[in-house]
Amino acid sequence: MSNTIDGYVGDVSYAPRYHRACAPSWLHFVATALARRAPDPSQPYRWCELGCGPAYGAAVLAAANPHAVFHAIDANADHVRAGQAWVERADLRNLTLERATFAELAARAHDHVAPFDYIVLTGVYAWVSPANQAAVRDFVNRYLKPGGIVHVAYPCMPGMAAMMPLRNLFRDYAASARGDASARAAHALVQLRALGHGGAAFFDAHPALLQGLDAADAQHLGDFAHDYLAQHWQPQHVGDVVRAFQEAGCHWVGSAQPAENIDAVCLPAAAVSQVQAIEQADLRESARAFCMNQALRNDIYQRTGPDQHLTPAAHRGALLAQRLFGVSTTSAHDRARRIVEDPVYGVLRARLAQGALSFAQAAQHAHYASQPGALNPAFQLLAGAGMALPVLTQPPDPLPAQAFNRAVAQAVLQGALLDTLAAPALGAGVAATLPQMAALLALHDRPHASGDALIDHAWTMVRRHGAKELPARHGQAFANALADVHSHVLPAWRQMGVLA
Repeated sequence: MSNTIDGYVGDVSYAPRYHRACAPSWLHFVATALARRAPDPSQPYRWCELGCGPAYGAAVLAAANPHAVFHAIDANADHVRAGQAWVERADLRNLTLERATFAELAARAHDHVAPFDYIVLTGVYAWVSPANQAAVRDFVNRYLKPGGIVHVAYPCMPGMAAMMPLRNLFRDYAASARGDASARAAHALVQLRALGHGGAAFFDAHPALLQGLDAADAQHLGDFAHDYLAQHWQPQHVGDVVRAFQEAGCHWVGSAQPAENIDAVCLPAAAVSQVQAIEQADLRESARAFCMNQALRNDIYQRTGPDQHLTPAAHRGALLAQRLFGVSTTSAHDRARRIVEDPVYGVLRARLAQGALSFAQAAQHAHYASQPGALNPAFQLLAGAGMALPVLTQPPDPLPAQAFNRAVAQAVLQGALLDTLAAPALGAGVAATLPQMAALLALHDRPHASGDALIDHAWTMVRRHGAKELPARHGQAFANALADVHSHVLPAWRQMGVLA
């Protein structure tokens, strides 16, 4: 494998990641709240990820949505092989991997693949050259269906401004070291920490950056290499990105972080009317980014097509059809979480703790019956806070997800750093810990195990699949983590289709 791929780190694989905003069920949920008609994730659709990394996220979604077709593209041959391994290990017949650079995609015939309903990019757009960004937009322009959705996550100004000098010095330190990108990142990390703890005034002004460097460990070196050593990494000006995608035939819809679509939540009160008065999407979103000192964008765009805006009646009907399932996710908007901890949201939190909650059911509660307009943002904030995920209106066959989940659990017990299982009722991934994955394997082996028998057999699964390095001192913590699995986690998993 070459050291770089057009300036992007090529000699160290990216860590396997799942991003909830890449799930069509999530994008449809957010678009519906914004009165947009997005492709129905309960029906067959086509999805594509550009820059898929090891394709773990694509594999999770393919397993959770066997009724859909998934296509994942990356320039790194090792990433494509890792994704193909998931296809073979879990028999994911609806996931196709393709090795290609963005320039190669731009040069191919227009019909080399069929058009897509969803195209997603996470951690890609700001890391590649302007020419490759243009190639990405060209791909979107050619292969996104009318009415289709594209999600683009990227670091942005002004919140990333302080990262520029840190990144430049990181690159300079790394350039003075030998070895692969991880080894050079490790050298740069040591040097920057020494400067920070030696009294460098820059870190006095930006203490959170030094805290981030201190929190990094050996498992994060690949992330640092990819994030900081890419030649073309550049936080984007939001207005430039919005204009560029408009020129590619897409218009701005909103943020895949629901709280950022609610002005009363994310904007200073005195600035709300000024920002809302701006008609041009590029200028308005740039102003919003400055009001939030935003460092990361999660843009949603939609290809121009018929009937994209829901009428008030159709919007109400689409909202009433929404259902949320109470989960605990690793993705959470801090301000959304603080808001929904208010007692006024207590009734919704209590219902979500029991499993699924429909918009129609919540609308009957006295608090929301008297002010129905408050329920849409409440649902969005609960999801944005990481407390819930949307439910598909027609859940697909759960067997592919369950086979995939067993493969994931086995890989985790063998040392893989994975934390997400496929939930077909949600068309998405859900977080899971190592003890929970051990319990999943134990119950597949012995479906009626419970209590101490479940804990004992979970330990048997740990030993059977090679996780012998788990120190004995973690035994009690492991047992404690399993103590409420049977009464809390497993019933939810069965409702979501994670486990038979």
